[in-house]
Amino acid sequence: MGNLRICPVLLLCLAGAIAQVEIPTFLPTSDTTAQPTTRESPLLSAIDYPTVLQGSLKDPNGTACLLYKMGITVQIMYETTTVPTKIGFTRFALPSDTTVGGNCGTTSATLQFSFNNGTYNVSLDFTSNDEGFEVSDASVGWVFDSTNFPSAALEGKSIVRNNERGDLGLFRAPLGQSYLCRSEDSKETSVDVRLFFTDVQVQPFGVTAGTFGKPLECKKDMATTAAPTTKIPTTTAAANTTTAPNTTLAPTTTAFPIINTTTVPATTVSPPNHRGKWQVRSDNNTCLLAYMALRFEAQYQTKEGSNGTAIVWFPTDATAVGSCSEQKSVIELRSDLSNLTINFQKAPGRNKKDWSTSSIFFSYRELPGFFIDTANPGQLHVMGVDVNLFMTETGQSYKCDTEIALPLKDGVTLKVSQLQVQAFDVQGGGFGTPKRCPADLPPTPVPTMTPVCPHLPPPGKWVVKDAKGNPCLLADMALQLRSRYTTVDNTTTVGCIGVPTNADATGICGQNTSQLSLSFHAGQFNITFTFSESPQNSSNPGSGDKFGVSQVSVEYFVNEIWFPSAQQLGRRVEVTTPNMEVFEAHVGQSYQCMGQTNVTLNKDVSLFTQGLHIQPFSVSGYGFAKSYICPEDPTPEPSWKANIVPMAVGCALGAFVIIVTLGTYIVYRRRQKRMAGYSLLSTT
Repeated sequence: MGNLRICPVLLLCLAGAIAQVEIPTFLPTSDTTAQPTTRESPLLSAIDYPTVLQGSLKDPNGTACLLYKMGITVQIMYETTTVPTKIGFTRFALPSDTTVGGNCGTTSATLQFSFNNGTYNVSLDFTSNDEGFEVSDASVGWVFDSTNFPSAALEGKSIVRNNERGDLGLFRAPLGQSYLCRSEDSKETSVDVRLFFTDVQVQPFGVTAGTFGKPLECKKDMATTAAPTTKIPTTTAAANTTTAPNTTLAPTTTAFPIINTTTVPATTVSPPNHRGKWQVRSDNNTCLLAYMALRFEAQYQTKEGSNGTAIVWFPTDATAVGSCSEQKSVIELRSDLSNLTINFQKAPGRNKKDWSTSSIFFSYRELPGFFIDTANPGQLHVMGVDVNLFMTETGQSYKCDTEIALPLKDGVTLKVSQLQVQAFDVQGGGFGTPKRCPADLPPTPVPTMTPVCPHLPPPGKWVVKDAKGNPCLLADMALQLRSRYTTVDNTTTVGCIGVPTNADATGICGQNTSQLSLSFHAGQFNITFTFSESPQNSSNPGSGDKFGVSQVSVEYFVNEIWFPSAQQLGRRVEVTTPNMEVFEAHVGQSYQCMGQTNVTLNKDVSLFTQGLHIQPFSVSGYGFAKSYICPEDPTPEPSWKANIVPMAVGCALGAFVIIVTLGTYIVYRRRQKRMAGYSLLSTT
């Protein structure tokens, strides 16, 4: 089936000339609801619900030849200039003032959407055969403007991204009928572009009397087994999110078990039946393998105004799609409730054989079957994070049975256990030699690095601000990175890298998770602290919520300045240590530890702090709240103890003065009596 792509401007110029050909072209007519756009950037935000665009396209005789009704949302991932290089994430809905154009034909048709003054467009190509019609191809065009693509590496460039996924197979229906699907459906057209469709009804061929033919309903709209309705207990405050418009929700096709949040310890290994096995294929060969058990915890607000938490296992039968290349690989897991995308990449520089995760994107909807009594049914949540969970060599797999907790935002945590993944150089369709995570290995003594680096740098003061410019995280400390390495003469020594007081501080402040990232030495060194709140101990209700550092990530390059004579100059090192419990205090307090503290990340890398004072939650202004003093700091003595020595000296001096005074007085009185006796004898 052939495809036909015609530029709308060219169509306008040639409409009169080709009116008699078999495939008539057209421009939108008066019964098309969308009008030419004059709206400027920015686009509709990620959580805006798409406007349902509807209308018809007509041939030169004025007869309707294509009928459409649909809402479209575009999701784009892009590279930014942030140091170190990070992935940007933009998601926007087509607005109500979108201009619609295209063409009709007997075996092919095109539907084109243009908006934001023509700088953005979406094109859908329909084809037909004896069996029916479908959307077989698509393309998306945009401009990397600074408003909608902040810090884009290709700022100002115009991009047209054609479909790279083969025959899309969207909106299939028999000829003479229309395709109908009220539920959301999505399709990835390239590694960085995904299209989302809602409330679709379309008929590109065989339109009679300007009305839709008999609708073929999509499977998602058909009635299925109801999801579990287990009541979720009230927990901590739900995230403050924007409410999406209420919509009619289609029943889900997969049942997700929901469990009580208080019964799952942080390191519990998921039951085997929750472990899914997925693969990505390229050229009929497996190029990416991922076995794991996934669940996410999300806070939400109920209709009664109370707060609840849903904990949902990712279904083991989720659909896996993705792609593999020499430097990057990606897997996306799709289900009715949520989507998860994990990006992998090889390390730059000399160590291109090393690979790791680079970013994770996650989205879900508050479906009432899983978010019991939710106040925002159908609300879409989209989030992403640049994260390096591990690093291993090409040809190896990474294996970690211990559960890894990954805080995202707005009270959402993704938890992965029973993990084994290999994103590059998969041989024979099976995993390579596994590299085990540190949490699965028995603890080994870590030799101290203190004598090698005796001095810490001066203390720095860093502040993270919220969207309104108010301080939301405070951190004062002297901080030093210490990394053991091997020199060219095979000796082991330690690189000592002090964090300067002018290190760039960035971060986020969430409901239950906050982050502080320090970047220094031209962006070659980066340290990120993740702070998490933990609910009060159920066995001790008065204990109150606590916070602490739950994860530390370090990234740096081995260079001659900080690692003289190193064997692996230019190597990029990334270390992430999750499931930590350090620098803990009650929410509403700050944590203070003036003595030197060693935070060990692995056998070779440690962070040393001194004069530490932090507060990642409940910050008011630039001042710290009441401090919790770490056990390592000496407890200050009560004031009466501090004054006991001066008091004792004072009392002793007072007693001495009294004794001397009394002694002098007694001696004086005796001399007086004696002198009086002498006077009496002399008169006689």
